[in-house]
Amino acid sequence: MSERAKITQAIERYLRSGEYEHDHPEWSGQNIMEKSKNGHDDHLRALVAEVKRRSKGRTHAPVPELDLASWTRRKLTPMVHGFFPEAEREAVLRLFERSVVFLTSDNIESVLLGQMWLAYSCEAYGWIVERASSKSERLALGDRFAAHGFGQCDESMDPDEVTDIVREACHARSGWKVILGRCAPEKRLTRRSSAVMSTVE
Repeated sequence: MSERAKITQAIERYLRSGEYEHDHPEWSGQNIMEKSKNGHDDHLRALVAEVKRRSKGRTHAPVPELDLASWTRRKLTPMVHGFFPEAEREAVLRLFERSVVFLTSDNIESVLLGQMWLAYSCEAYGWIVERASSKSERLALGDRFAAHGFGQCDESMDPDEVTDIVREACHARSGWKVILGRCAPEKRLTRRSSAVMSTVE
């Protein structure tokens, strides 16, 4: 089967079921992250095209006028209190406040195309977890990924930071909690602001 046929098959599978491989093996690229980004982008473009096809000529109810952050906090507070310890609840709620958006015919394309990985570490760690059957394998894959898997896919990614996050996650009992803590919007905003100030100075 040709590369184009494999890509078409992978995209059709995604559109039917939402399932896909984290490392997008059907796509070409100089390294794992470039292959993943190429596959990620093609999946999103295909999703946008399919949404447009299915929604053509249809309308939806108007979006209610409300304070979205307050509404989100009120709706999700019971769930957050049920799943997270007290020390983590406020940080999780602040994250959710910035993450909820009403999809409309005006913004759905930009919202879908704007979806990116959390500092790329979620995709990298998810790829490792799927293939590792033990902690030692997870650590070995983390080291291999750090040594060979990263390339500068776009200006928003810091390969050294992603490497550090993935390695810490591989060593931790709960790697997803490490990623959530390291990639929280407040921390990333602080780091970005510090970098901007250093440049200005």
